[in-house]
Amino acid sequence: MIVVISILEILLLCLGASVLIYRTQLRISEALSSGIIITFITLSLIFQTAFLLGQPNLAFALEGVLIIISLFILKKRSKYLIYFYQRFKNFSSQYKLIVGLLSIPWTYLGLQAVLLPPANWDSMTYNLARVMLFQQEKSLYLTEITTHRQAVFPVGSDILHHIFLRFYTDYGIGIFSFLAYVSIGLGTYALCRRYTSSQISLMATLVIISLPEVVYQSTSTKNDIITAATAIFCFLTVHRLLEKLTLTDVILLTLGLAFGISAKTSFLGFILPFSLFFGLLLLKKYKVGVLIKLIADNSLPFILLIIPIVILSQLWLFIHNHYFWGGWSGAETFTSIHKQSDGLKGAVANLVRYVFQSVHFLKLGDILFESISGLTLSNTLQNTYDSWLQPLLGDAGIGKDFTPAFNILWTPHEDLSWFGPFGFLLVIPGIIYSILRGKKSLQALSLTLMGYAVILCYKVVWMPWNGRFFSLFFAASGVCVAYFIESVKFKRKFLIKSISYASILILFLSCAVNESKPLNIIPNQTLTGSHLIPLKWAHNIMHESIWAKTNWGRNRLYYAENHYFYRDKNSRLLDFKDTIPPESNIVLVAGEDSWIYHYLLSNPDQKFTPVSLLLNPDVNPLDFDYLLCIDEECRYRKFNVNENTLLDLISSTQPGELIELKHRVKIEGN
Repeated sequence: MIVVISILEILLLCLGASVLIYRTQLRISEALSSGIIITFITLSLIFQTAFLLGQPNLAFALEGVLIIISLFILKKRSKYLIYFYQRFKNFSSQYKLIVGLLSIPWTYLGLQAVLLPPANWDSMTYNLARVMLFQQEKSLYLTEITTHRQAVFPVGSDILHHIFLRFYTDYGIGIFSFLAYVSIGLGTYALCRRYTSSQISLMATLVIISLPEVVYQSTSTKNDIITAATAIFCFLTVHRLLEKLTLTDVILLTLGLAFGISAKTSFLGFILPFSLFFGLLLLKKYKVGVLIKLIADNSLPFILLIIPIVILSQLWLFIHNHYFWGGWSGAETFTSIHKQSDGLKGAVANLVRYVFQSVHFLKLGDILFESISGLTLSNTLQNTYDSWLQPLLGDAGIGKDFTPAFNILWTPHEDLSWFGPFGFLLVIPGIIYSILRGKKSLQALSLTLMGYAVILCYKVVWMPWNGRFFSLFFAASGVCVAYFIESVKFKRKFLIKSISYASILILFLSCAVNESKPLNIIPNQTLTGSHLIPLKWAHNIMHESIWAKTNWGRNRLYYAENHYFYRDKNSRLLDFKDTIPPESNIVLVAGEDSWIYHYLLSNPDQKFTPVSLLLNPDVNPLDFDYLLCIDEECRYRKFNVNENTLLDLISSTQPGELIELKHRVKIEGN
């Protein structure tokens, strides 16, 4: 019940924000898309503020106030709710077939987001794990950690999951990514309608919401899709500012940019070109004096805005990182791993690699092509790169942990996928065409996206999972696709229909073959030609799909049990829970990529102190009752005390051990 209430709260706030900002000159799609992001910003600000004050429960009171305000807004502006419904009814009537088809995968993705347990690897190690640590410590300043990422990364999007995790449940936890996905679709349509017809706008929207990597992220708990939705929010807001300078939109744009930083550090790569290109357009239209007058005439709102901006911009976190870890984004030993240090050559090399990876005709395309020719398209691309470009580029720009393994993988998984055939055939040409032929505002948008991509190539090393960093680049490009297609004069109507229905087909396919949440195969199994035989589909869906394996989401430990496979599939997590008495102090020794999330979620009555052998060398054994090692053999022998091994997990797929520390025994030297 508490999950249902939390979801209803989120939806109520989204609707209230949408109705609040709606005006007759605004498209409903723009209001709804923006309302979702405004809700994200507001909830993130509330949760961050409460934790920074050391009073997480303060959020309940603030949320209560927000709910009352939203109900008041909805009652006062109820006529707009009726208008929203009428417009949606008319739109559905006009595009009956497309809306009907689209409702199937969107309903399916919504159910995945709400019912299935989280599966993302990073979330198990830090995105969700850190929220559990925030709750335990009642603070956002973490110093006892198992990986730097728990402490130094921006918290703005991760903290949203507190709305569920504070009740020690992760039902519903994918709702934020799904709403971001919905916001991307609505925002794309709204942006496109500023430049093209409704038919072309709908086609471009279908292209964007069917990009495989975007679909896979729509039910995830990572932050990349939220940054993409925030970028579209900023594009919509700045377009309104180019039409009319208003205090409301200046505030919304400022908050949107700050929230983007709080969601992911790489959003800075968006802010720089965005501020440059759209800043020039705004200055050209309004002049500096007009902008200064707006600030002077509204000094109080801008003064009040300072605190939310400081919180959302993560200035407090960067200062703490510098003071405690030695750098604004963490310790040098950590940041250097991800920093591209080969200069221009590394940037060019990475750009070439990303272009090759963008040629993505799906795993299904590989299977079909191999059945005809005996070759796979992805291997053909890989061989071309290895033969012609690898000798020239070498390992420039590649993360040292991955040298020299540049691989083109058409894996249908959020960590390894790219953006499908239309990402290469429509998005990239669309952005280039818009830069060359678009209106000033469209050129600024396209140059912002291109600038963001160039900054990523220059600043971040190539890694196998960097495709998700480009979610912003591809997901925010729908208006460029629309403008590009509008320039086509030959059989344009046929082209629009073909692209639209091909996009819907890709969307259905992406929903079905998502490797971590598949409909037709065992989770995390490689898709093969045998899985395409229709006679097996019914059996696979009933017995092999993610729904079958998780018992329709009831088994919340499914992914953890498979990750920590041992003892004929008995759950080491349940064994741990049955072994440890409540209110124990446990030192948790884990590696950089250890899945600590499920231990924290499943044991709310325990006090965990995360420890890394590298990051936390000074730990006093007298403070703890138990030593839990995850992915590490317990070599932490500074615990020179009498020990009793309770669980030996060495036989697991990941090593580990649970040791009772009899710390009441006198230790020599104490």
